Amino acid sequence: PSTPSTPSTPSTPSTPSTPSTPSTPSTPSTPSGEKVQIKQEHGLDSGKPTAQVDNKQVRCVCKDYDLIWGAKVSCEFRKKVVEICEKLWPKNSLKMANNLMAVFAWESGGTFKADVPNRKNSGATGLIQFMPETAKELLKKSVTEEVVANYYNSKNKSLHNLKRIKEFAQMTEVQQLDYVKQYFNNLANKELEFVDFYLQVLFPASSGRAEHIVFAETKRELNNKEDKHADLRVEKYGRNSGLDVNGDGRIYKAEIASKTKHFLSDGAIPLNKDIRDKCITEDNRKVTPYQNTTYSPNSKSNKKIIVLDPGHGILGSKANVGTQIRLLKMKENFGDSKFKVGQNYSWQDLPDEIINNAHKYFQFIENKDPKSPTESEYVFERAVDIKKLLERDGHNVILTRDKKETISYMSIPEISVCKSLGISSVAPINYRNEIANFSKADYFISLHCDGLENLTSNSAVICYIDDNGKELADKVIKGYSQIKGVAKSRSDLGVLKNKAKYKILIELGFMTTPFHMKILMKNHNIIVENIYTAIRDHINEN
Repeated sequence: PSTPSTPSTPSTPSTPSTPSTPSTPSTPSTPSGEKVQIKQEHGLDSGKPTAQVDNKQVRCVCKDYDLIWGAKVSCEFRKKVVEICEKLWPKNSLKMANNLMAVFAWESGGTFKADVPNRKNSGATGLIQFMPETAKELLKKSVTEEVVANYYNSKNKSLHNLKRIKEFAQMTEVQQLDYVKQYFNNLANKELEFVDFYLQVLFPASSGRAEHIVFAETKRELNNKEDKHADLRVEKYGRNSGLDVNGDGRIYKAEIASKTKHFLSDGAIPLNKDIRDKCITEDNRKVTPYQNTTYSPNSKSNKKIIVLDPGHGILGSKANVGTQIRLLKMKENFGDSKFKVGQNYSWQDLPDEIINNAHKYFQFIENKDPKSPTESEYVFERAVDIKKLLERDGHNVILTRDKKETISYMSIPEISVCKSLGISSVAPINYRNEIANFSKADYFISLHCDGLENLTSNSAVICYIDDNGKELADKVIKGYSQIKGVAKSRSDLGVLKNKAKYKILIELGFMTTPFHMKILMKNHNIIVENIYTAIRDHINEN
């Protein structure tokens, strides 16, 4: 990272002796209530994960750490992160370890690789994107910049021939952690939040400080115009303007905290945190926390990986925000003097009896209803609602979008799950299928709303491309209580051409039919419950 005030660099330590195994936490119980006595954890000589315990139980200390993003790294890496944080922040080492993991997720683009180059070709490299000047100070020697032809295996030419620091790229991830520790040494024993870790990389002069303006459009916006970093704070505003939540030309530390907290929550979803089958014994037998030695990774489990795809939300490359609720132009008087023929009205301004027969009194126009959401906004909110219910049941639920606001198709690789899974596609349809394939999803459910100009369309269409999809579509239709459901085979739907076993596209209703508008907006909780119940019951039956 570029450092406006690089902390004094401690001398590069000699390779540290292998640390002693962290103290064993209190003996936990297995799911059956049986106590597990730990005899040995990881071999200190080989560094390989091992486990020998009583009662034929196998248990790894990684379960006790329960680090966010833990599924993305090795057991040795997780242990080393905690060891570093125990030395730097002994009072709350696990909280700080999670903060570090979130920084790695952000800076490495979700790869957690020591050799990852910077996407903007700054030459930054690795877990926290060490800049060349920072690397020189940490290594106490000059460094070599090399060019990697196509690290991300992308068709995007801007990601070709990226510079990186050879010395850091040749390290293992665990080796590079020693230099991460050096970089964070000056924050030792301080009371910190994740935003301080984030700022230590982004703008160290603001890390560990109380609330203040980190970046500003002009000097007059700063708290302290005499701040020695004032020019840098202004210079860096432009490239960080996305952190300006209210667009007032000032970026407070609290705004940065608000915009970046998702690196913590994203890391806590089961897909990124669950370390099942990540630790291996010396005889190459996979083991899992609290699992009997007879456990097989292929044994039947009722916990599923479910991708929820809130449709649209991507702009450019032939993509759009989808349909939207329109204003209605009055064509015939219905007896209420406050409504005038030729004027435009929101469905929300109309009495229910007129909404139900709107086609008689109004005509379709293209004007968007400013009081109502677009399709992409509406389905995102419903996807979030369904996700919460499914996660309550213990399923791994992945959203294909981070937020309801639209983004450019070129920003698709910046979506959290794309970073996490290493997806670099900028194709609005293909990336959704890659999420399903890379995550090995059991279910893929794409949420949409329909739109036509006749004001009378009256069904919720559930689309499928194969027999498994038809089975799930029929289940959804059976429980869809608010709008009549219709199943339809659609082999042309590219968004369903992925490897998930069960995949459907649900058109929740017609946003252009006033009667449906009212249902979609006022009864959305029932719609969510209907879809959740159908998925839950289908899982239980299969």
